[in-house]
Amino acid sequence: IPLVEEGYEVWGFDRSHSMLDRLTAKMEHMDDDVQSRASVHHADMRTFQCPRRYRLIVVPFNAFLHLLEREGQEAALCNVAAHLEDGGRFVMGVFNPRLDRPEELVRHRGTKTMLNGEIVSKFEAQTFDQPRQRTTVHYFIDISRQDRELRRVTACFTIRYMAYQEVVELMGSCGLEVLETYGDWNFSPFTKNSEMMVFVAKRSP
Repeated sequence: IPLVEEGYEVWGFDRSHSMLDRLTAKMEHMDDDVQSRASVHHADMRTFQCPRRYRLIVVPFNAFLHLLEREGQEAALCNVAAHLEDGGRFVMGVFNPRLDRPEELVRHRGTKTMLNGEIVSKFEAQTFDQPRQRTTVHYFIDISRQDRELRRVTACFTIRYMAYQEVVELMGSCGLEVLETYGDWNFSPFTKNSEMMVFVAKRSP
C-alpha cells in the first residue's frame, strides 16, 4: 500500500484468500486514483503467469521460505526470472539462520499500547529440524487491558531456512545473479550476525 500511495503501479500476488481479503479491506479506504494503481491477484509464486514483465519484483518477510521443498523454490525463482525485465531487479528478504540459539527459548519481541488502551506483548519460541532444514516458530501474543482479563493468542508455522551460499547458488541455477546482499531493509552491511539477508538480483546474461 505505501508504494501505491507513493504513485507506483503495483501488482500483488498471494495464494492466501484471507490475506487478500485483508488487503482489499484496507484499500477500500483509499482514493479511487490510488486504488487504480493496484492490481491484486490470487496466485502462487511458483506458477503465476502474466502477459508482462516487471521492473521490480519483491518477495519480502520470509514469504519464500514457506516453500518447504527445493523443487518449489526452484519453480518460484525460475518464474520470477521469466517475469523480470531486462535490467530489472529482484529483491528477496529472508532471515539469517542462527542455529547456535537455544531451542524453545521464549524471546520477547516487543510490547505496544494500542489506541483502544490494549497492551499487546509478543513472544516467540523456535525449534529446528536440521536434517530437513526446517524451523517451527511459535508465537504467543498476550493482550491485556485494565477492564478485561488477559487474553492469549497463539500461532504456529513451519518454514525452510537457508544459508547465504545456498540462496546465491539456487538463484544462479534459476537464471538470477545476486548483485548485493544487505543485513536489513535499511541497506546495512550483511554480516554473519545480521538478523536478515536481503538479496538484490538481476536476470543472468
